[in-house]
Amino acid sequence: MIFTTDRQRLRQEMCESWGKHQSGAILTPLEQMIVDVALWHPEMHAFLENKASTTSDFGVGGNPYFHLSLHLALREQITTDRPHGIKALYQRAKIGFDAHEIEHRMMRVLAECLAEAAQKGEFPEEGEYLLALQQSVKPV
Repeated sequence: MIFTTDRQRLRQEMCESWGKHQSGAILTPLEQMIVDVALWHPEMHAFLENKASTTSDFGVGGNPYFHLSLHLALREQITTDRPHGIKALYQRAKIGFDAHEIEHRMMRVLAECLAEAAQKGEFPEEGEYLLALQQSVKPV
């Protein structure tokens, strides 16, 4: 059910995955991915433990569910190598660097591309997206 446009249902799935982790239950691979990202973010644990937060309106800036969703979307892109080349880019970028920081750099680009595409009312352009990703993971 994780691939849904129902915001509240998606948030509930995230909370349920965290709850299963807390209780020691067996997780599906997708639930494990949610938990892995949540473990990087202790500041999200209170939200994931409070199912009432699934109906909260956070806005985009401080929305823990949006942040978690960006991690998941990026990981899906990397796993499926769509757009083509993102998997190799990620693998190269994380050599010698913190994977969490690399994901955050790439997520900023993903969020910007999605916002720009939504503003224009069109799909993101994959070539431009990949180019922006390459720039985002260059060592400083």
